[in-house]
Order: sequence, then C-alpha cells, then structure tokens
Amino acid sequence: MRLGMIVIAAALILASVFAPAFAHAEPKVIILGFDGMDPVLTQKFMDEGLMPNASKLAAQGHYSKLATSNPSASPVAWSSFAVGGNAARHGIFDFLRRMPGSYYPEFAMVTPSEKPLLPSQGLRYGIGIGAGLLAFFLIFVLLRFVAKSTPIRLGVALVVGGVAGGFATFAILTWVPSSLPIPIFNRLGNAFWEIAGEAGIKTTAIRMPNTFPSKATPNVKLLAGLGIPDVRQTNGTYTMYSSEKEASGDTEMGGRLVPVSVLGDRVESKILGPKNFTMKDKPGVKSLPDTTAPFTVKIDRASKSAQITVQGVTQRVEMGKFSDFFTVEFTLNPLLKLQGIAKFALIAIEPEFRLYLTPVNFNPAKMPPNVRISNPANFSAQLAGANGLYKTLGWQEETWALNELQITEELFLDDLYRIMGRIEKIIVSELEKKDSRLFVGVFEGTDRLQHMFWRYWDEKHPLYDSTDAQTHLGEFSKMYREVDRIIGVVMNRFVDDDTLFMVVSDHGFQSFRKAVNINTWLVENGFMTLKGQENVRDRNLDDLFGQGEFWPNVDWSRTKAYHLGLGQVYINLFDREPEGSVMKTDYEALQNELRQKMLAFLDPEDGTPVFKDVYRRQDIYKGPAYDFAPDIILGFNEGYRVSWQSSLGGIPKGLIAPNDRKWSGDHCSVDPSLTAGIIFTNRKVTKAEPSIFDIAPTVLQTFSLKGGDDIDGKPLF
Repeated sequence: MRLGMIVIAAALILASVFAPAFAHAEPKVIILGFDGMDPVLTQKFMDEGLMPNASKLAAQGHYSKLATSNPSASPVAWSSFAVGGNAARHGIFDFLRRMPGSYYPEFAMVTPSEKPLLPSQGLRYGIGIGAGLLAFFLIFVLLRFVAKSTPIRLGVALVVGGVAGGFATFAILTWVPSSLPIPIFNRLGNAFWEIAGEAGIKTTAIRMPNTFPSKATPNVKLLAGLGIPDVRQTNGTYTMYSSEKEASGDTEMGGRLVPVSVLGDRVESKILGPKNFTMKDKPGVKSLPDTTAPFTVKIDRASKSAQITVQGVTQRVEMGKFSDFFTVEFTLNPLLKLQGIAKFALIAIEPEFRLYLTPVNFNPAKMPPNVRISNPANFSAQLAGANGLYKTLGWQEETWALNELQITEELFLDDLYRIMGRIEKIIVSELEKKDSRLFVGVFEGTDRLQHMFWRYWDEKHPLYDSTDAQTHLGEFSKMYREVDRIIGVVMNRFVDDDTLFMVVSDHGFQSFRKAVNINTWLVENGFMTLKGQENVRDRNLDDLFGQGEFWPNVDWSRTKAYHLGLGQVYINLFDREPEGSVMKTDYEALQNELRQKMLAFLDPEDGTPVFKDVYRRQDIYKGPAYDFAPDIILGFNEGYRVSWQSSLGGIPKGLIAPNDRKWSGDHCSVDPSLTAGIIFTNRKVTKAEPSIFDIAPTVLQTFSLKGGDDIDGKPLF
C-alpha cells in the first residue's frame, strides 16, 4: 500500500515537471483584411522591396491570389468571407436589391423598418393618468410631515397630481412617437466569428463589413463597418456651403449644395440633420421635416483661416485643412435628441466662399438605442473613450466629394490616412488586451485610394495626364508601404507559434475607362420599351433614398428585362414583377438570348468585347436566397463598367461613354476572374486555388468547430 502511494506521488511530481514541455497552447487566429488590395500591385511592390514584412510572411507560409465572389462587390465578397459561401447562401447580391412586389430598389445590406413604441392611444392616456396618480400619492404622503390637515394634504395632492398627469399625458401624446425607426439586418447565415463566439471562443472584430445592425452574440466584441448609415439614413450625405450663385440642390451621388451669403467676415447657415420621425402621423404633416443645427463662420482673410462655431464650440480651421470633429446635437422634440459628429474643411474664401462638411456620422460615444453599431452595444463608446472619436459611417472616406469636384486630392488623402491611423490605433489597442483567441480587423483605405487614383496608374484611362501622374502616382507605393508597416506591427508584436496569421483582401482592381449604359442597351436591343424620353433628367441618389422616380417612362407591359444596381439584370417575370410580361415557360430561353447577345456586344470604337462573361443565376448560385438572385449577372471586360446612371435607374442616350470621373478604378460588375484578391498566411497552404469562401472553414477547422452544410469553401490546410 505504502509502495503504491509512493509510486503515485512520484508520477504526479514527474507529470507536473514535464507536462508543460509537452502541452500545446490554445490555437489563435488573427486576420487583417485590406479591402481591394490588388495582387498585381502587391507583387510589384514586393518585387521592388517595398513590402518586406509581406515578403517575409510569404516566405514563411504562403502568398497567392484569392478568388473572389460573383459579383466581386464588397458587400457580396465580405459576406462570402463571413459565411464561407456564395451569394445565395447569405442573400447579398449587390449594394442594391429588388424590393419584392416592386421595381423599386432598396439598400441590400439593411432594410429600414419600425419598432412599435407606444402605438395604443389607450396606453398613452393610461401612462399619463398613472403618472398623475403616482404624483398624487407621493405628495399626499410627503405632506404629512408638514401639514396635519387631511383636507389640505388632499387638496394640494390633487392639484399637483392633476398638473403632473396632465403634463405627462400632453408630453406622451405630443413628443413620444408611436414607433422608432430600426434597421433590419439582411445577411443570412452564421459568420465564423459568431459560430466561434457561441462555442465560447473570445472574439474581436473591428470594422467588419456588413454586420450592421450588430447581433448580440456571446463572447464577441464587434464594431461594424460597411453598411452603417449616416444620421440621415443615407450612405453619406456631404454638404458644400458656397456663395456661388449656381450652388444649390443635390448632386448625382447625394451631396447637397447650400447657398450662403458672406456679410463682411461672417457667414451663417445650418447643418442638416436627420428627418424628424417623431412628426410622423401628426396632423398636417405630409413629409417628415429635417432637423437642423445652426453654425457661424468668422473669416480671417489675412491668415486664410476661419473660426467655425457650432453650438458654443469654436475651432480655427486653416484653408485647405479639415477641422477636428464637431459634436452636433439635433433636437427632435423637447424629450428626444440625437448626436452626430462631423468635420468642416475650408475650401476657399475669395472670390467665392466655399466650406465643405463631411456627412454627419453617428457619435460612437452616444449612440441612440435603436441604432446598434457594435456588440456589446456600449463597445463603440468604449473604443471612443480609449482611442478618441472616429467615423462610424460604413463608407468613411470622402470619395463622393472628390468625384464631384468638391474637394481636392490633398484633402481626400489627408482624411483617408487619418481614418486608417485611427482604425490601426483601435486594432492595436484591442490586440494588446490579449483577451481574444480570434481577431479580425478590416482596413478600407486601399479600396478607396484605388477607386479615386487609378487614373494616375492607367495610361489608357481618359483622365490620364502624365504631369498629374508624376505628382500622384507615388500614392500607390505609399499606401502599400503603409499596409506593409501595419502587417509588420501585428506580425512582430502579436503573432506567435500558436497563432494562425492571415492577410486577405476581398477583391482586386481594374481600370474603369468606359461606362456602359445597360438599360439603354436593353432598349436598343428590344428588351425594354419606353413611353418617351423627352425632358427626362439624369437620376441622382436622392431618387433612391428619397423615394423619387427611379424608372423614367418605362412601358412595363412591353418590357422583358431591366437592369438594377451594379450589374444585375432581372427578367420582367409574370407573377413576380408588378407588371410582369414574360411567362415562366419563356424564362430560360430569354435568359439564353440575353446572354448570347450580351457576349456578342462589341465596343464600336475598337471591336473589344464589352463582357468577359455573362452568368445565369442557376449556373453560379445555390442556397436559401436563390429566389432573390438576379436572373443575369454581368461580368464586364477589362476597362468597362456599368454606368452610374444605369445604377441609378437612368436610361441616358448612347451605349458607351468615356469615364471622365475621378472614380477611375473599380471591381463592381467587372468579371470576377479579373478581380481576384490576395491572401498571405504564416502556414503553408495545401489547397490549389484559394477562394474567399475558404477563410471561414479554415478558421473553424483551426478551432475544431463545424460550420454546417451551407459552407461552399474548404479549409486551406
């Protein structure tokens, strides 16, 4: 017996001594995402020695192209990254989607809806009466300490209770809305970080696209990215205040031009806030009024600067520079207020005054309860408290303003790198906590720079200018050196032998030299019929978000197909579309006819095929959202993309036009074979052709988790 005890004790001692040498630490995964990081540029700058950290990572493990989704639009690709499947698995086919029972499109990632708050008038009166009764009893009880007379106590309590009840009833009936606007999350499927969190694995995801509104998932800290609107519920309404006479109205992509007067050295105007939803159903209110916040500008011509004051806070802003964030409070009514943040940029003082205002973002430190941009709900505020205020808008960078000639390249770049710096600060601060085994952080500056600056890279682009190219071409190497620096920071400080480290992009890039009017092509080829196009203006973004006229003069009874979004073609199917004219028996034949004629579509200028491929939905999609897929998906050839007017429901004259916009590079609607992304890992990849579908199953395999039957991808190792 004693000998046995000695043997057991010795075994335990030996186990305690040698066990650590054989123990394996828990696996960890860190993923850095760089939206739009292009394989051609990545390889070039690696070959030139400008990306030593990326080259080191490639030598240690793996580097290759990463096949993207079809189409290769960011919301589609990042959703496929999340769930490991094609678009029919997650239901996001584009930035826009067709509303069931309508020709009108809506934002694909999020649908606006309403949540009942106090819909019953009886309940509203009941709460008011209850408040009066509560006040009556409280006063009656408290008065016993100062008044012994019951009649006096009763009389005073009745008066106070009556006043309190009356005021409460008035306030509830007047200022408390019957419902609150809420966003509905449209993506289907379970993201790999959600599966990990449910399994007890601590997870952090920063600026993850298409995660708004954020799900309440255990063990997951998440800050949403692409898909978050501004306070006006748009994808980014900027404002230009100008003394120029023609500066008034809305721009094509949603900017607002506001005329102002310069009185000596003073300018006064207002910041446009959200629609006042509390006025809904009020007598005499036909459309929701805008909330506003006043501001003043005092111009200092000698120093070429201005003092801008918003709600008691003043900042001095130099010409050609952005201010810091202003916090702006919009009053919906005496009970309800909403806070936003925005920056001004002083563009010009003379001869005309011009002042730019970024879209008003939600304030991450004070989010309204019905708008959830993070999980937990207070995570966004915690990040702001630790790292400073940051833009919450899904599309953070000022691309639209640059594209519409409202700001300069220098202002755009200054803002872009500030955004990247703040995201890096947040990511590093969260990694330093070492409280997550799974970490995902996404940067979008690569995508935005390439959208706006590709004209400096591509000598064939209509806007290419050799002199301008010498000035700005270096921004590409600067951006990729910055990407490499960030890779190095994370790799050297936070990646150990037990960590799977991946760097990925959702897609690459191509030049956008020519814009193709798809609806016009449908008209000229007999698939769409018009009632007449006289005096039809160009469409703008407000026609979408403001519920304006989206389809000018289409004769739906004689229309077989129509285009929507960035490369979706729908057949005008009977019993599906409101005025469907194509019978189901003719559906597949029409699909084939469209595909064949589109593949035969040649650029009349030089005979180049406009499309590299055209896809039928049944050939590329499989999943629960299949019925919502477009019938035809366009895959443009190198240099071509769908026109902005086609995306906005317009039917302009002419089939192909040179792209004279600064938005000169793209991937949306370009064939996915031309827009592959990139992948680096610190481990050797055994899969022959890695795909964006493979990231989710790879992460789940690392943690010995199963993802379900709806995953298309396979583990990389």
